[in-house]
Amino acid sequence: MTEDQRDGAREWVATGDTHHDLAVKVESKSNFISTGETYIGAALCYHFGKFVLQDFPDEYMAASQKAVVAYSQGLKLLDPTLILLDEPSMSLDPKTLQQGYETIQLMHTRSRTILLIEQNVRAGLSISTQSVVMESGQVRLKGNKQGNIGQSSDQPHLSWRNPFYSLNIH
Repeated sequence: MTEDQRDGAREWVATGDTHHDLAVKVESKSNFISTGETYIGAALCYHFGKFVLQDFPDEYMAASQKAVVAYSQGLKLLDPTLILLDEPSMSLDPKTLQQGYETIQLMHTRSRTILLIEQNVRAGLSISTQSVVMESGQVRLKGNKQGNIGQSSDQPHLSWRNPFYSLNIH
Protein backbone atom coordinates (compact mmCIF):
# COMPACT_ATOMS: atom_id res chain seq x y z
CA MET A 1 0.00 0.00 0.00
CA THR A 2 1.30 3.43 -0.89
CA GLU A 3 1.25 6.34 1.51
CA ASP A 4 -1.27 8.06 -0.81
CA GLN A 5 -3.64 5.10 -0.45
CA ARG A 6 -3.29 5.14 3.32
CA ASP A 7 -3.92 8.90 3.37
CA GLY A 8 -7.01 8.34 1.21
CA ALA A 9 -8.33 5.76 3.66
CA ARG A 10 -7.71 8.13 6.54
CA GLU A 11 -9.71 10.77 4.66
CA TRP A 12 -12.65 8.35 4.44
CA VAL A 13 -12.46 7.88 8.21
CA ALA A 14 -12.18 11.64 8.78
CA THR A 15 -15.22 12.18 6.55
CA GLY A 16 -17.04 9.57 8.63
CA ASP A 17 -16.10 11.50 11.77
CA THR A 18 -17.52 14.67 10.21
CA HIS A 19 -20.80 12.91 9.33
CA HIS A 20 -21.00 11.39 12.80
CA ASP A 21 -20.50 14.78 14.48
CA LEU A 22 -23.17 16.27 12.22
CA ALA A 23 -25.58 13.44 13.10
CA VAL A 24 -25.09 14.14 16.81
CA LYS A 25 -25.95 17.83 16.23
CA VAL A 26 -29.02 17.03 14.10
CA GLU A 27 -30.23 14.44 16.62
CA SER A 28 -30.24 17.11 19.35
CA LYS A 29 -32.86 18.94 17.24
CA SER A 30 -35.08 15.82 17.09
CA ASN A 31 -34.85 15.47 13.31
CA PHE A 32 -34.58 11.69 13.43
CA ILE A 33 -34.83 10.79 9.73
CA SER A 34 -32.01 13.17 8.79
CA THR A 35 -30.03 11.99 11.81
CA GLY A 36 -30.44 8.33 10.85
CA GLU A 37 -29.39 8.99 7.27
CA THR A 38 -26.35 10.96 8.47
CA TYR A 39 -25.28 8.14 10.82
CA ILE A 40 -25.59 5.68 7.92
CA GLY A 41 -23.47 8.02 5.77
CA ALA A 42 -20.82 8.04 8.51
CA ALA A 43 -20.95 4.23 8.70
CA LEU A 44 -20.39 3.95 4.94
CA CYS A 45 -17.38 6.28 5.09
CA TYR A 46 -15.84 4.23 7.89
CA HIS A 47 -16.63 1.05 5.96
CA PHE A 48 -14.85 2.27 2.82
CA GLY A 49 -11.87 3.51 4.80
CA LYS A 50 -11.38 0.31 6.76
CA PHE A 51 -10.82 -1.85 3.69
CA VAL A 52 -7.78 0.11 2.64
CA LEU A 53 -6.48 0.03 6.21
CA GLN A 54 -6.39 -3.78 6.50
CA ASP A 55 -2.58 -3.73 6.69
CA PHE A 56 -2.78 -1.46 9.75
CA PRO A 57 -4.65 -3.43 12.44
CA ASP A 58 -5.17 -0.60 14.93
CA GLU A 59 -6.62 1.78 12.33
CA TYR A 60 -8.65 -1.03 10.74
CA MET A 61 -10.14 -2.01 14.11
CA ALA A 62 -10.96 1.61 14.99
CA ALA A 63 -12.70 2.19 11.65
CA SER A 64 -14.61 -1.12 11.97
CA GLN A 65 -15.86 -0.24 15.42
CA LYS A 66 -16.87 3.27 14.37
CA ALA A 67 -18.77 1.79 11.41
CA VAL A 68 -20.79 -0.56 13.62
CA VAL A 69 -21.58 2.14 16.18
CA ALA A 70 -22.70 4.63 13.51
CA TYR A 71 -24.71 1.97 11.66
CA SER A 72 -26.39 0.91 14.92
CA GLN A 73 -27.26 4.51 15.76
CA GLY A 74 -28.67 5.09 12.27
CA LEU A 75 -30.77 1.93 12.21
CA LYS A 76 -32.42 2.83 15.51
CA LEU A 77 -33.77 6.00 13.90
CA LEU A 78 -34.74 4.76 10.44
CA ASP A 79 -37.58 2.42 9.55
CA PRO A 80 -36.25 -0.22 7.13
CA THR A 81 -38.42 -3.32 6.65
CA LEU A 82 -35.53 -5.56 5.56
CA ILE A 83 -31.97 -5.38 6.83
CA LEU A 84 -29.09 -7.38 5.34
CA LEU A 85 -26.10 -7.75 7.67
CA ASP A 86 -22.97 -9.45 6.41
CA GLU A 87 -20.71 -10.60 9.27
CA PRO A 88 -21.49 -7.79 11.72
CA SER A 89 -19.22 -9.30 14.40
CA MET A 90 -16.07 -9.27 12.26
CA SER A 91 -13.14 -7.38 13.88
CA LEU A 92 -15.11 -6.03 16.82
CA ASP A 93 -14.22 -5.77 20.47
CA PRO A 94 -16.70 -7.41 22.89
CA LYS A 95 -18.39 -4.12 23.93
CA THR A 96 -19.00 -3.00 20.35
CA LEU A 97 -20.13 -6.52 19.40
CA GLN A 98 -22.67 -6.48 22.24
CA GLN A 99 -23.97 -3.07 21.12
CA GLY A 100 -24.33 -4.34 17.55
CA TYR A 101 -26.26 -7.43 18.59
CA GLU A 102 -28.50 -5.38 20.90
CA THR A 103 -29.37 -3.20 17.90
CA ILE A 104 -30.14 -6.28 15.80
CA GLN A 105 -32.45 -7.56 18.54
CA LEU A 106 -34.10 -4.14 18.85
CA MET A 107 -34.78 -4.04 15.11
CA HIS A 108 -36.26 -7.54 15.27
CA THR A 109 -38.62 -6.53 18.09
CA ARG A 110 -39.82 -3.76 15.74
CA SER A 111 -40.98 -6.47 13.31
CA ARG A 112 -38.08 -6.01 10.92
CA THR A 113 -36.82 -8.87 8.81
CA ILE A 114 -33.10 -9.32 9.25
CA LEU A 115 -31.00 -11.50 6.99
CA LEU A 116 -27.83 -12.16 8.98
CA ILE A 117 -24.76 -13.73 7.41
CA GLU A 118 -22.42 -14.59 10.26
CA GLN A 119 -19.38 -16.80 10.74
CA ASN A 120 -19.78 -16.52 14.51
CA VAL A 121 -22.32 -19.35 14.51
CA ARG A 122 -23.08 -19.28 18.23
CA ALA A 123 -23.77 -15.52 18.21
CA GLY A 124 -25.93 -15.79 15.10
CA LEU A 125 -27.95 -18.69 16.46
CA SER A 126 -28.42 -16.93 19.80
CA ILE A 127 -30.46 -14.11 18.24
CA SER A 128 -32.09 -15.79 15.26
CA THR A 129 -35.65 -17.07 14.98
CA GLN A 130 -34.95 -19.12 11.85
CA SER A 131 -31.47 -20.48 11.16
CA VAL A 132 -29.60 -22.19 8.37
CA VAL A 133 -26.02 -23.28 8.97
CA MET A 134 -24.08 -23.76 5.74
CA GLU A 135 -20.63 -25.06 4.97
CA SER A 136 -19.08 -24.83 1.50
CA GLY A 137 -22.46 -23.96 0.01
CA GLN A 138 -24.23 -26.95 1.58
CA VAL A 139 -26.97 -26.74 4.21
CA ARG A 140 -25.73 -28.55 7.32
CA LEU A 141 -28.34 -27.56 9.94
CA LYS A 142 -31.60 -25.65 9.87
CA GLY A 143 -34.37 -24.87 12.29
CA ASN A 144 -36.13 -22.28 14.42
CA LYS A 145 -35.75 -20.44 17.75
CA GLN A 146 -37.80 -23.01 19.65
CA GLY A 147 -34.80 -25.33 19.56
CA ASN A 148 -35.91 -27.37 16.59
CA ILE A 149 -32.67 -26.94 14.73
CA GLY A 150 -31.86 -30.27 13.17
CA GLN A 151 -29.97 -32.01 10.49
CA SER A 152 -30.37 -31.43 6.82
CA SER A 153 -31.14 -34.42 4.64
CA ASP A 154 -27.45 -35.10 4.01
CA GLN A 155 -26.33 -34.60 7.64
CA PRO A 156 -26.34 -37.86 9.63
CA HIS A 157 -26.13 -36.34 13.13
CA LEU A 158 -26.60 -33.13 15.11
CA SER A 159 -23.03 -32.73 16.25
CA TRP A 160 -21.23 -30.72 13.60
CA ARG A 161 -17.49 -30.05 13.53
CA ASN A 162 -15.06 -28.41 11.22
CA PRO A 163 -11.44 -27.30 11.70
CA PHE A 164 -12.46 -23.82 12.86
CA TYR A 165 -15.21 -24.46 15.41
CA SER A 166 -17.59 -27.10 16.63
CA LEU A 167 -21.27 -26.90 17.32
CA ASN A 168 -23.26 -29.41 19.35
CA ILE A 169 -26.99 -28.84 19.24
CA HIS A 170 -29.36 -31.00 21.28
